[in-house]
Parts: sequence; structure tokens; C-alpha cells
Amino acid sequence: MKHLIKHLSVLLIIQLFATVSIFGQSEYKINGSNSSIQINGGSTLHDWEMDVSEFTGDFKPQVTDNKLLNIKKVKFSASVQDIEADKNLMESKAHNALKKEDHPKITFEYTSLKRLRNNGSNFSGKLDGLLSIAGENRIVSIPFSGAVQNSGSIKVKGNLELNMTDYNVEPPSAMLGSVKTDEKVTISYNFQFEKASKFTETLDN
Repeated sequence: MKHLIKHLSVLLIIQLFATVSIFGQSEYKINGSNSSIQINGGSTLHDWEMDVSEFTGDFKPQVTDNKLLNIKKVKFSASVQDIEADKNLMESKAHNALKKEDHPKITFEYTSLKRLRNNGSNFSGKLDGLLSIAGENRIVSIPFSGAVQNSGSIKVKGNLELNMTDYNVEPPSAMLGSVKTDEKVTISYNFQFEKASKFTETLDN
């Protein structure tokens, strides 16, 4: 009888930890209306800025008591078509440089987590993953910081510097080549993630 009770106790403990693990690793999605991406660069004439108007992202963190403990999954996708500028000529040149027709998507897929630090609900670290631009794939390390909100949402922001030539993207030029954009750009992102179940509830309503 003692052996049976001991066996059942072990099973209950395993089940308890499994349940906690499952609840601590919910799927999240980007809330596009409360998120933004900007691309900033320079040129021989002036600095410039472009916005990404539409994008999607999936995020699977391990969260306990409003504290980010680990990251299991990050996937991101944006269409080159949705990279927008105030001037149509600049927008068109950027789309062509990024080979929009042959490679219409820019994607990122997480591979590993580095230097995760926590201070209460606030966190920071670096994500390594595969970034695909214009048909070229490169491993990048993306710095991030953010916080787990009392509402259950998770806010994440950061900046990533890229050299366009690493992806065989020729920096656009204008005025017969007299105006040239810099090779390096900075991508600034500010994301708000919500539990995927919240999006399902919104659709149902």
C-alpha cells in the first residue's frame, strides 16, 4: 500500500509540473495596432526613414508570476510590399533593391536565447535567429528589452543594425547615381504581444 501511495504521489507531482509548464508557455501573437517597425538610414543628401505597415509574429515565452524565464519560439514575417516611404520613388527603389518580385517576404526564425536578464517583470537579452532578406539567409543576434504587463500582454522593443550588402542588396541611388544611400540601416521595432487565445475570442465575438 505504501508503495502504491508513493507511486501515485510521484505521478501527481509530475502532472503538476507538466501543467505549470504548459500554462507558462502560452502562444502569443503580435498586436499590429499597438506595434511598429521603422527602418532608418542615411545618404549623401539626407537621412531617411521608412515604415513597415503590416507584419505578423508568433511568440512562445515561458512566463511565471509576470517574469520571463525562457523563450521557446519566435517567428516573424513581413511583406516587402508593406515597406512604405513618404516618397513613391524612394519606396519603389527600395522594393526593387529588396527584389520584391522574386523574394516578396522578409522572415525571421528564432534559434537560441542569450544573456536573458530579469528585474521583476522587466527583462532584456539577445535573440539569435535566421533572418531572410532578398533570398539571402544570415544568422543575426537581435538585442531586446521589454516587460510583462499586468494585463497579460508582453511588450518588446529593440534596434538591429544591418549592412544591406550582407544580403546582396545594392543600396538604392538617385539622380544618376549622384545621391547614394548608406549600406548600413537601423531597424527599430516596438512590439506588443497578446495571447493567441485573445485573438480567437475577438474573432468569435
